Amino acid sequence: MKSLLTVLVAFFALQGCSTSWKESTEVGELFKNAGVTGTFVLYDVGADKFVGHNQTRSKVRFVPASTFKIPNSLIGLSVGAVKSVDDVLPYGGKPQPFDAWAKDMGLREAIMLSNVPIYQELARRVGLERMREYVSKLGYGVMV
Repeated sequence: MKSLLTVLVAFFALQGCSTSWKESTEVGELFKNAGVTGTFVLYDVGADKFVGHNQTRSKVRFVPASTFKIPNSLIGLSVGAVKSVDDVLPYGGKPQPFDAWAKDMGLREAIMLSNVPIYQELARRVGLERMREYVSKLGYGVMV
Protein backbone atom coordinates (compact mmCIF):
# COMPACT_ATOMS: atom_id res chain seq x y z
CA MET A 1 0.00 0.00 0.00
CA LYS A 2 2.83 2.39 0.82
CA SER A 3 4.35 1.82 -2.62
CA LEU A 4 1.01 2.75 -4.21
CA LEU A 5 0.91 5.91 -2.12
CA THR A 6 4.47 6.70 -3.24
CA VAL A 7 3.48 6.29 -6.89
CA LEU A 8 0.54 8.64 -6.40
CA VAL A 9 2.72 11.22 -4.67
CA ALA A 10 5.19 11.04 -7.56
CA PHE A 11 2.34 11.34 -10.06
CA PHE A 12 0.92 14.48 -8.47
CA ALA A 13 4.39 15.98 -8.01
CA LEU A 14 5.27 15.38 -11.66
CA GLN A 15 2.13 17.08 -12.93
CA GLY A 16 3.86 20.43 -12.87
CA CYS A 17 7.04 19.13 -14.53
CA SER A 18 5.79 18.02 -17.91
CA THR A 19 4.46 20.29 -20.61
CA SER A 20 3.83 17.68 -23.30
CA TRP A 21 0.21 16.74 -23.96
CA LYS A 22 -1.30 14.22 -26.37
CA GLU A 23 -5.02 14.49 -26.98
CA SER A 24 -6.65 11.06 -27.05
CA THR A 25 -9.36 10.87 -29.69
CA GLU A 26 -10.36 7.46 -28.31
CA VAL A 27 -11.09 8.88 -24.86
CA GLY A 28 -12.82 11.85 -26.46
CA GLU A 29 -15.13 9.44 -28.28
CA LEU A 30 -16.03 7.75 -25.00
CA PHE A 31 -17.16 11.07 -23.55
CA LYS A 32 -19.01 11.97 -26.75
CA ASN A 33 -20.80 8.60 -26.93
CA ALA A 34 -21.81 8.88 -23.28
CA GLY A 35 -23.17 12.37 -23.93
CA VAL A 36 -21.20 13.91 -21.08
CA THR A 37 -18.63 16.63 -20.65
CA GLY A 38 -15.54 15.54 -18.82
CA THR A 39 -11.81 15.35 -18.62
CA PHE A 40 -9.36 12.49 -18.40
CA VAL A 41 -5.65 12.83 -17.74
CA LEU A 42 -3.05 10.07 -17.59
CA TYR A 43 0.64 10.73 -17.01
CA ASP A 44 2.80 8.42 -19.15
CA VAL A 45 5.97 8.06 -17.07
CA GLY A 46 7.98 6.43 -19.86
CA ALA A 47 7.20 9.15 -22.39
CA ASP A 48 7.15 11.98 -19.81
CA LYS A 49 3.90 13.34 -21.21
CA PHE A 50 0.25 13.62 -20.42
CA VAL A 51 -2.33 11.76 -22.48
CA GLY A 52 -5.92 12.75 -22.11
CA HIS A 53 -9.06 14.45 -23.22
CA ASN A 54 -9.99 18.12 -22.93
CA GLN A 55 -6.72 19.70 -21.84
CA THR A 56 -8.30 23.14 -21.40
CA ARG A 57 -10.86 21.77 -18.93
CA SER A 58 -8.14 19.78 -17.14
CA LYS A 59 -6.64 23.09 -15.99
CA VAL A 60 -9.89 24.25 -14.37
CA ARG A 61 -10.25 23.68 -10.64
CA PHE A 62 -13.33 21.77 -9.51
CA VAL A 63 -14.53 20.56 -6.13
CA PRO A 64 -13.11 17.04 -5.80
CA ALA A 65 -16.46 15.55 -4.69
CA SER A 66 -16.46 11.76 -5.01
CA THR A 67 -12.98 11.63 -6.53
CA PHE A 68 -11.67 12.27 -3.00
CA LYS A 69 -12.84 8.78 -2.05
CA ILE A 70 -9.73 7.40 -3.78
CA PRO A 71 -7.12 9.27 -1.71
CA ASN A 72 -9.37 8.93 1.36
CA SER A 73 -9.26 5.14 0.89
CA LEU A 74 -5.50 5.08 0.35
CA ILE A 75 -4.84 7.29 3.35
CA GLY A 76 -7.20 5.27 5.57
CA LEU A 77 -5.48 2.04 4.59
CA SER A 78 -1.99 3.54 4.93
CA VAL A 79 -2.53 4.82 8.47
CA GLY A 80 -4.38 1.70 9.61
CA ALA A 81 -7.78 3.34 10.08
CA VAL A 82 -9.00 0.15 8.40
CA LYS A 83 -6.98 -3.02 7.90
CA SER A 84 -8.47 -3.88 4.52
CA VAL A 85 -11.07 -2.72 2.04
CA ASP A 86 -13.41 -5.30 3.55
CA ASP A 87 -13.31 -3.98 7.12
CA VAL A 88 -16.87 -2.94 7.90
CA LEU A 89 -17.46 0.68 8.86
CA PRO A 90 -20.70 1.94 10.46
CA TYR A 91 -22.89 4.34 8.49
CA GLY A 92 -24.19 5.98 11.66
CA GLY A 93 -27.82 4.89 11.78
CA LYS A 94 -29.31 8.14 10.49
CA PRO A 95 -31.76 8.28 7.56
CA GLN A 96 -29.91 8.40 4.23
CA PRO A 97 -30.90 9.86 0.86
CA PHE A 98 -30.35 6.44 -0.74
CA ASP A 99 -31.50 3.13 0.76
CA ALA A 100 -28.24 1.50 -0.37
CA TRP A 101 -26.29 3.84 1.96
CA ALA A 102 -28.31 2.82 5.04
CA LYS A 103 -26.11 -0.06 6.13
CA ASP A 104 -22.66 -0.76 7.49
CA MET A 105 -20.15 -1.78 4.81
CA GLY A 106 -16.51 -1.99 3.80
CA LEU A 107 -14.71 0.33 1.38
CA ARG A 108 -14.97 -2.15 -1.49
CA GLU A 109 -18.76 -1.78 -1.48
CA ALA A 110 -18.82 1.84 -0.31
CA ILE A 111 -16.75 3.14 -3.22
CA MET A 112 -19.04 1.45 -5.75
CA LEU A 113 -22.06 3.11 -4.12
CA SER A 114 -20.23 6.40 -3.45
CA ASN A 115 -21.41 6.02 0.16
CA VAL A 116 -20.70 9.37 1.81
CA PRO A 117 -21.41 8.35 5.45
CA ILE A 118 -18.93 5.45 5.25
CA TYR A 119 -16.23 7.75 3.88
CA GLN A 120 -17.00 10.35 6.53
CA GLU A 121 -16.46 7.68 9.18
CA LEU A 122 -13.17 6.70 7.55
CA ALA A 123 -12.03 10.33 7.57
CA ARG A 124 -12.95 10.65 11.27
CA ARG A 125 -10.85 7.57 12.01
CA VAL A 126 -7.89 9.02 10.12
CA GLY A 127 -8.26 12.31 12.00
CA LEU A 128 -7.87 15.87 10.79
CA GLU A 129 -4.13 16.25 11.36
CA ARG A 130 -3.16 12.96 9.72
CA MET A 131 -5.54 13.65 6.83
CA ARG A 132 -3.95 17.07 6.29
CA GLU A 133 -0.49 15.52 6.42
CA TYR A 134 -1.26 12.81 3.86
CA VAL A 135 -3.26 15.08 1.55
CA SER A 136 -0.26 17.41 1.58
CA LYS A 137 2.12 14.51 0.84
CA LEU A 138 -0.05 13.60 -2.14
CA GLY A 139 -0.07 17.18 -3.36
CA TYR A 140 -3.81 16.72 -3.70
CA GLY A 141 -5.90 19.78 -4.47
CA VAL A 142 -5.12 23.37 -3.77
CA MET A 143 -3.25 23.82 -0.51
CA VAL A 144 -4.28 27.08 1.08
